[in-house]
Amino acid sequence: MGVERTDANYDIDAQFYDWLYSDADDVHFHLNLAKRFGGPVLEPMCGTARLMVPLARAGFCVVGIDTHDGMLKLARENISGENAEVRKRLELHKMDMRDFDLKRKFKLVIVAFNGFPHLLLPADQDRAVSCMARHLDPTGALVIAVRNLKAPGTAHPEQLDMTKDLGSGHLSRYSTITEVKDHPLMRVKFRYELYPADGMIDNRESVFDIRILQANQLKALMEGAGLCVAESYGGHHGEPLTPKSDWIIHLARSREGQKIRIPMKA
Repeated sequence: MGVERTDANYDIDAQFYDWLYSDADDVHFHLNLAKRFGGPVLEPMCGTARLMVPLARAGFCVVGIDTHDGMLKLARENISGENAEVRKRLELHKMDMRDFDLKRKFKLVIVAFNGFPHLLLPADQDRAVSCMARHLDPTGALVIAVRNLKAPGTAHPEQLDMTKDLGSGHLSRYSTITEVKDHPLMRVKFRYELYPADGMIDNRESVFDIRILQANQLKALMEGAGLCVAESYGGHHGEPLTPKSDWIIHLARSREGQKIRIPMKA
């Protein structure tokens, strides 16, 4: 199985992304990581700069890379609204996380919010983790957060999963999740309905696959790149990782770096 683009679903999803995820609860988690390990910070699959901007506001230099033109356009627009001090700490590049070279090291590398499973092939996942590991400062950390797709209730028929009040109307998203026969994949279908005050004006769909990754598989990928998984969480508030956790979050460090204990801040 091969794919030309792992980001094609964002041709539709990009226009709704900031509306739906502006209040995602992972920002504080990643800010704490930046406070622990310092900057600069690298975020592959940075999307619309949802995490980059608050990190830069907190004083960290952040480099984001992504392959999707629409997401990068929105990221630039979001960055342009910040003051000059924040803007100078932010840097964007159109690059593929499977093969990039920024010619510098980072104290913190983040792949947030289930971006990583969009890489459908194990070889692509290996390449991406190895590439990120090469960019990691010896005392830094690589953090990857993926949805636990084997958690109870993952697969489901169409259901309303998000709705947002837009002031002059509202946006509703319906999702359908099914397992792909004979492949370790989940197929996700999003259907968006955008209503103004006087009725529906938009109805759009995107369909994409994501690879099912279990905790031990993600750990093996990180260890295969020469890193050691030092911490694991089942959520963005420090919850312990269990088979029923909504999230699998692994924090990996270099073998020499993990000898230096850097505690989590409250």
